[in-house]
Amino acid sequence: MSDINLEMYLDLQSIVDYNMFDSDMAKPKKINNAWIHILSATP
Repeated sequence: MSDINLEMYLDLQSIVDYNMFDSDMAKPKKINNAWIHILSATP
């Protein structure tokens, strides 16, 4: 994993952590799926 991908991952992960405090529990799940997609799409 390149540094850029790792940085992107950490940024998105912190968004997920932040949104865990939101009452809308669908929100972190959507973001979670987004970074899984980004990571799996990168070689």
